[in-house]
Amino acid sequence: MKISGSTVLVTGANRGLGHAFVCALTDAGCAIEFAPRADAHRNEVVQFRHGAVKWARRLVKRSGAYPWVRRTVGTDRLRRMRSRMTRKVTAEGMEEALGTCGPAQRSQLSAMHRASQAAVASRLRAQDARLGLDWATVWERSCPSGEPPALAALSDGS
Repeated sequence: MKISGSTVLVTGANRGLGHAFVCALTDAGCAIEFAPRADAHRNEVVQFRHGAVKWARRLVKRSGAYPWVRRTVGTDRLRRMRSRMTRKVTAEGMEEALGTCGPAQRSQLSAMHRASQAAVASRLRAQDARLGLDWATVWERSCPSGEPPALAALSDGS
């Protein structure tokens, strides 16, 4: 089959298999058309404006009627309805989130931070020895040991 010079529409081209298809088709000489993102709301944290809407949504999902509703109403109209029934939640910053932690939790977070840094450094040193690289030095320079800056700032202020 000759595909060079063809125009191809690939959905889900931002990641995974769709991305691999785009790379292969581009190498084969195809022109690629990108569809608008169908997952525009996928990673947004939202809050329902009314509890009744949340209850109705849960009921439709649990009953198995959601695919029928999506087909009948249409995905674009469903997205517009969703945007009217929800509002974005403002995520708190790192300092605000850590400010809600008690001293014991901060101590645990610091210990996990140190353990994860040591584990990464150990793995990188082993990889460097095996492959003749020098990533462990780069890691240790860019991520110095000790408290993460947000935790250190809280410890100084408390």
